[in-house]
Amino acid sequence: MSRRTEYDDPIEIVRMARLAVKEANMRATRMQGQTTQQLMQRVKDLKYWSGEIDRELADVKEEHDDLLRCYRRLQLCLDITGRASRCNESCLAVRRKKVQVGDHTSDRVDMELHKEKELMTETVKQMKEVGERVERQLEVNQAARKNLLRDLTLKQEAITLDHKSVAIGADGSKTVVRTPDGDRLDFREGAPLQRMSEYSEWIENTGNNLNYAARARVHSRKIGQKLCQSLREMASQLRTEAIAVEALLKDSVRNWQEWKDKFTFASGYK
Repeated sequence: MSRRTEYDDPIEIVRMARLAVKEANMRATRMQGQTTQQLMQRVKDLKYWSGEIDRELADVKEEHDDLLRCYRRLQLCLDITGRASRCNESCLAVRRKKVQVGDHTSDRVDMELHKEKELMTETVKQMKEVGERVERQLEVNQAARKNLLRDLTLKQEAITLDHKSVAIGADGSKTVVRTPDGDRLDFREGAPLQRMSEYSEWIENTGNNLNYAARARVHSRKIGQKLCQSLREMASQLRTEAIAVEALLKDSVRNWQEWKDKFTFASGYK
């Protein structure tokens, strides 16, 4: 009976209620402090990962631009080789129409022109195949950059919101409002872009994006190096063949000129 009287005492009830509220407030304050510390640490982590993404973006852009320059040179080489091929066709057409008059270099010139034609045809084919690989790699580079840019944007948004959440946690007086019944109500206007439970998955996704971009960057560099080497080799072969054709054509022109001079002299003598 005395225990019931003790708890029925209004003063005691108020005291117990105040103790319960005080204890709840203390627990809430501790939890808020822990959350604020977690958010502050996450902001530091996000800034670190943002820096890593920034550096990787710069590296990917550099490799992408280098590969793009190589691709443009390849297109220029294709254009120049195409012009040379048309010139070769013109030479063959002229020689097919020419009346043979005992030019002993004719067969050699025709053979060399056909050889040059085959070489240029094969070179153009190889250039186009390399060009297709470069185009695919450029698309991969763009996809990697797009993923990194999106990830960086999310990180920046998260940093902004987490900063706001930290500020709210540190100064709760700014978020104090009252319910329709007049009771105090604490709330957080801002919220992290990702829940803390998802943070590890988010970082893992960033790591995957960085690894994907790094692989694309390394592969892009290898393709660019191989492209430059292939272009040098093909240019050397074409140059050697062009020199050989030029020498034979000069011999043919000299023989034709000698024949013309002899014919002119013989006609004048008669």
